This record gives sequence, C-alpha cells and structure tokens, in this order.
Amino acid sequence: MEIALQPPAPIDIQFETQITENFCYKVCQYTNKRLFAGTLPPAQIFLKSLRSSVCTFEGHVIDHVSGQRIDRINVNSRVLKRTPVAKLIISLIDAMISQKQFHYGAPGRGSYRNKERAALSKEIGLIPSDTAAMGGKDTGENVLFYYDVGSAVDDLIRELLSFEFVITWEERPKLEEEKKSGGKRYKYACPHDDCIQNFYAGQKADFNCGIHDLKALLEE
Repeated sequence: MEIALQPPAPIDIQFETQITENFCYKVCQYTNKRLFAGTLPPAQIFLKSLRSSVCTFEGHVIDHVSGQRIDRINVNSRVLKRTPVAKLIISLIDAMISQKQFHYGAPGRGSYRNKERAALSKEIGLIPSDTAAMGGKDTGENVLFYYDVGSAVDDLIRELLSFEFVITWEERPKLEEEKKSGGKRYKYACPHDDCIQNFYAGQKADFNCGIHDLKALLEE
C-alpha cells in the first residue's frame, strides 16, 4: 500500500516571532527582578538584522508607531537560529547592563565599554574580558565575557534554561507581496490592562499574547 506524503505545513513566521519575543521579554522581566531589583524600565524586544552582536540596547528611541520614547533591546535575527539559548540569555542580560548604565551611569562613547560598565557587569557575576577568559582586558570596543560558577548570573541562567525553550525562528526570504509593500510591520498590543508587551507583524496577523493568552489587537 502506498502512503501519500503530505507536504510539510508552512511555518508561521509571525507566530514564531511572537513566541521568540515573548521568551526574550520574560527573560528580561525575570532578570530585572532577580539581578537589578526591578529598577530598570520595561524594554521593547525587537527582532532585527544586526551586524554582529546577538543583542544590543537602545535607550529612549522613538517608537515609529506611538511616537513615544522607549527603551529597546534588539535581537539579531540573522544569527538567532544558530545561537544557543544560553548565549541568547547571556546577551539579553548584557544588554540590560547597558540599559542600567544608560539610566544610572555614564556610558562610554559609542560602543566603548568603560570601567564603570565593567564594574556593573562584575556586580552580578558576568565578567568582561576581551579573551572571554580570566585575565583578559575588561574595557574596550570588543569585550566578551564569562561568568563565575555559583554566581547570581550563573544561578539565573541555569534556572532559565530549565524552561527548555527552543529557538525555531529564522530569517526567510521576503515574499513577493512583502517586497512590494516594503515588508511593513504593524503594531499589535495585548488588551490586558497590566500588559505592556507590544508585537510587530503583518497587517492580517492573528495571534494571542503569550503572557495573558488574549488576542493581540492591531493598533490604529
């Protein structure tokens, strides 16, 4: 008997974007509470193509939909698929350290990481080093990091990894319709009064907020 093979179902990239952004947002919420005593303002998670970093922070950028100034953590869509979840978590935490320095310190010029930035990292156990190992230089333009076993950040990463999140999102070529429209994304919001999560997707997207399980609404 022959078995007719069905073509694989198309992957819903809008749903995958929602799931990934929700996970990153929850990591930031949890990290803010555990490592920063809840002192950081909420930051929008935004998937975009970056040159090299897994995550970057932008403070007080203008939201192109609301016109308001917001904090934003960008997640590199180009490398996301091949980024281990542990590295994604560490990169989000690193971006939040930049957020803390932006609001409560004096960031270095451009991408330069100064002594203050190094001290903020060390406070939570994320050790800056240009060699990603003990003894490396902790300031400069291209600083990596490692973390101490048993430190606050090590405990947090282990706890977040226990959620067994799997990254399924990956960049795909734009459809012809997207090319014609410039790939415009529309802003959606959760209707729950206490939810500040925003989503960006196509005009006809249909999905629920991953936190409150309510249908996300397109904002005019």
